Amino acid sequence: MSRGRGAVERAILDLFARHPTREAGVEWDTLSIACAVLGVVTTAPITPAQHSSFRRALGRLVRQGELVDLGREYRDGRRRYAVL
Repeated sequence: MSRGRGAVERAILDLFARHPTREAGVEWDTLSIACAVLGVVTTAPITPAQHSSFRRALGRLVRQGELVDLGREYRDGRRRYAVL
């Protein structure tokens, strides 16, 4: 039985609620999402464990239909996400 959404998933959904992507045409990559949620200015202080935690949470939100995975077809190779 599921215990509901985790803290990272709730924080990601809150971020997307505060900064809608549909109207603005903005896509967020994994590191940008992690920096915004953790309140970090640069990507240097994010640990591999934190990065992995955000990747897993984003994957769950995509499978649940909350977010759309836009793929890695960008110059920097980072996966992008947007709200439905």
